[in-house]
Amino acid sequence: LAGSAIGSISRMYYDESSGTIYAGFRYTGVVEHIGALNIRDGSVRRLADIKRAMLYRVASVAYDPKSGTVFYTNHNLGWRDLMAVDVNTGESRTLFPAARIGEIVFNPVDRSLIGVRHNNGIATLVRLPYPYTEWFEIHTFPYEYVPTDLDISPDGHLLSASMSEVNGDQFLRVWELDKLLHGDLKPLSEFRFGQS
Repeated sequence: LAGSAIGSISRMYYDESSGTIYAGFRYTGVVEHIGALNIRDGSVRRLADIKRAMLYRVASVAYDPKSGTVFYTNHNLGWRDLMAVDVNTGESRTLFPAARIGEIVFNPVDRSLIGVRHNNGIATLVRLPYPYTEWFEIHTFPYEYVPTDLDISPDGHLLSASMSEVNGDQFLRVWELDKLLHGDLKPLSEFRFGQS
């Protein structure tokens, strides 16, 4: 798809109508950035610089195809700012400075973001409703229980996450989002990977 190696890449989002992949990119000789990779000609258009990108995952990235907005994290090795960039204009704005929120996913039904906030070694699942002026705690996990790789089903009903627990057990868990938002943490489904 690209004419040369493009290094580490965040989670990617494909816009079929424009033939564009949106992601965070980190490769030698170029400042880390949110970019638009055109799969027709292999060109990468830089949309916004990323400050202090992660080595392999680059940044936490989510995409709203209707508004053409890429959400991403800055200062990933620090307190993590939550940012948004318009893919058409390249205009970037800070939504939440030093929020410590990552693992973000976009809910296409209500345009909210779900993410994980880390503070003092504790992971908290949070919801950021549109228009992203405040965030709310969904659930705080015990120490060393950490959800990662969040995803939301296209109908907005299910939330999935990889989970690691203090004893090294690894799970893939799926929750009904409405129940989760009302305090019911019992997973709808769970796959156990064992210890890692």
